[in-house]
Amino acid sequence: MRQLPSYMGDMGSVELVPGTLRGYRGWRWDPCCSKLLSTGIMYVWERERLQRDATCVPSGIARPPMFHSSPASWCVCGYYASYAPRDYELHAGIYGPDYLHGTISAHGFIVLGTGGFRAQRVQVDALYGPGGQRAAEVYGVPWFVTIEEMVKEFPPSNVDELIGAPRASA
Repeated sequence: MRQLPSYMGDMGSVELVPGTLRGYRGWRWDPCCSKLLSTGIMYVWERERLQRDATCVPSGIARPPMFHSSPASWCVCGYYASYAPRDYELHAGIYGPDYLHGTISAHGFIVLGTGGFRAQRVQVDALYGPGGQRAAEVYGVPWFVTIEEMVKEFPPSNVDELIGAPRASA
């Protein structure tokens, strides 16, 4: 049986590694308020808010809010991203023309999974896709017409040794 990639990590030992980790993800673009929105829980990716640490917020799960540093390996909180540039592409069919792909830089505490990670802090580095030019202007990042152009400029981080498995291909 094939094991699905995880973004959750496990509750194993913590290894500190300095640096920034590149990740890829998708957003819904709200042209009315000119903001990027998460595809999961309702979260507005405001530039100012991204300068602060992620916080734990109830995500539709029947549980009260937990007050702890985010992300925690035993929780679902944190900023999510994939190691592979194309992992979020299937969402485009779900969310339609207002869906954008992009890349982020993550730093601070990061919980590694086999397919992606959850991070304490992130910044949006670039966006691509039809209609993404306005979003890129608002967020002050480059806009690319294709994923290939973006990945050439913002290549994936090599995390093979950290997660103990080969990274998913682009």
